[in-house]
Amino acid sequence: MMPATSLLFVLTALLTSVPLAPAAPRAVVGLQVDPGPAPEILARAWEADLVSLGEIDKLAPVGPRLLILDRSHGITALDLGQGLPRWFLQLPEPPVTRPFEGAGLIPFVTGTEVVLVNADTGSRVFVGGFADVPTGSPISDGTRLYTPSYVGDRLVVRDLATGLVNWSLGLPGILQGPAQLSDVGLVIYACHDGTVRAAHTTRSGTTGEAWMSRTGGVVGRPVLDRDRVYVASDDPAVYALDGSSGEVVWKSLPGEQPTGMPVVAAGVVTVSTRSGLIGLSAADGHALWRGPAGETPIGVVGGLLVTRAADGSSLLRDQTTGELLAAGLSAFLFPCGDVLVERAGPTLLRGWKVR
Repeated sequence: MMPATSLLFVLTALLTSVPLAPAAPRAVVGLQVDPGPAPEILARAWEADLVSLGEIDKLAPVGPRLLILDRSHGITALDLGQGLPRWFLQLPEPPVTRPFEGAGLIPFVTGTEVVLVNADTGSRVFVGGFADVPTGSPISDGTRLYTPSYVGDRLVVRDLATGLVNWSLGLPGILQGPAQLSDVGLVIYACHDGTVRAAHTTRSGTTGEAWMSRTGGVVGRPVLDRDRVYVASDDPAVYALDGSSGEVVWKSLPGEQPTGMPVVAAGVVTVSTRSGLIGLSAADGHALWRGPAGETPIGVVGGLLVTRAADGSSLLRDQTTGELLAAGLSAFLFPCGDVLVERAGPTLLRGWKVR
């Protein structure tokens, strides 16, 4: 069994995207220092100097809010619409997994303790000190907590009212990454044996495994969008799975090795491969456009695809066509819902919206 300290995941800035109408084509622009990045495309929505928090350590968008981890292990939830703090949570230790919201609840894992808070208010709903040793973030369906655990390579399901194990599911290998709650009421997770799996929740009225799909090793994590599960695999290929049954809806790019997990929004699945950046139709997996190698998609804001270049700089592309709209932008731009957040200094954040 792999020691827990070998695969602790740090809170990082990852994607939560809102599919919006694609932007009209625009001219390519270069780096803009003042008044901001790509002024022909982006307009400043807000600026937040969070000097009272001390230096910002990590950022993570979760739902319609940005979670900010400071160096004293405090979590501040920032409203993305106005750039104003909504709530604050002090943790005893830094989180070791990237949190995912489920049923209006956000779990934070610190060592062997899980703190579950209300996503709107930050109030503590459940605190459990137990030795499940999560491999990735747990998820809640409102009545139970589903934890991918190193201990026995299993999914552990705890009752939030009592803190006791309700049931657990043994698995053939270590769980990879987080548990995620799908729109069809199942908990989705991946295993290192090259499978993506789903477990029943309270909503389904039964327990145990709902389905298993053998996709090959998952690059990053599965991406959930409505009733589909999208997987970049080292098979190598990209899969779209039916979220209710696990059946393969389509398989695309056989033989092309993905280098990152997909970004899914507004009917387009964008994935980076060794041969280049590729936009696929979410409906049937056919290629809509191809771009150069060396870019990794990290999210979508207002119909614009945000990517990272090999040198760390950010680029903006039209999501539906792949057309390059802006290049050489700051490495500290993060798509968060319909806002592009710029980390402009140790305590300074700026929010940008597509014009």
